[in-house]
Amino acid sequence: MALKIDDYKDFEMFYKLPQELFEECFKGLSIGAKVLYAILRDKWGQSQKNGWHDEKGIYCNFSVKLLSEIMGCSEKTITSYKKELSEYCLISERRQFNSTNKIYVNRVSEAKRHVHEDFTCTERKNLPHVHEDFTCTERKNLPTNQTNINQTNLTKLNNNSTAKKIEENFGRFLSPIEIEMVNFWEKEYDNDLIDFAIKEAVMRNKRTTKWIDTSLFDWVNKNGLKTVSEIKEYLTSKTSQNSRSKKKDFSSGRYALLGTDISVHEIDPELGF
Repeated sequence: MALKIDDYKDFEMFYKLPQELFEECFKGLSIGAKVLYAILRDKWGQSQKNGWHDEKGIYCNFSVKLLSEIMGCSEKTITSYKKELSEYCLISERRQFNSTNKIYVNRVSEAKRHVHEDFTCTERKNLPHVHEDFTCTERKNLPTNQTNINQTNLTKLNNNSTAKKIEENFGRFLSPIEIEMVNFWEKEYDNDLIDFAIKEAVMRNKRTTKWIDTSLFDWVNKNGLKTVSEIKEYLTSKTSQNSRSKKKDFSSGRYALLGTDISVHEIDPELGF
């Protein structure tokens, strides 16, 4: 029987499936894996009540067998779904001796910010022909959905000048997740800020998209900086603070027995020193 207007009063239990899991960067994630994520998020509340937490955070303590019973599928399928979620940084696991693995559920928003470099290229080809020539040792063993997401993201790469610029400066290919991250930057940040972050990464020998992502978040989201000039002033100010701190430590004898070189260097926005 179809739902009626008064049916909203009925008490029914639902698993909440985040809408973000249907965004472009998660298109390669199977529906089954998305449902498993919703179930684990639901169990997270139960874990909190049970006091299942450690230094890493709250975790789920459910066996593959139990999850297979909940979803009505084989244990092998659950293992496959968990592997997908792990590849997309939506969950992480910690092995336990003679016990089920601890499953830590990550926020979808944070998963989008993580860098996955699971695709190690065997050979660097001519960048303009990356779509045709891109080969990886793992690719032939990838599930169909992972191969599809590779093709989708490689097509995007050919149309993404920022991604090409990063590859040229880093001297390597970007992974599919990294390409999605670059696409996210272009929606969130001005191009001149992204270009500046790329130059800073190269200058500081921090050639990772994670460093760029962390820096952009620190500059724009955390400190409200909107222009390159503001960022330069911010970095100069932090460098000056770092210099004064080092001089103070030196005068107090902190470095006296260490033979430490305390020459001033430019501050690293990711590390803070």
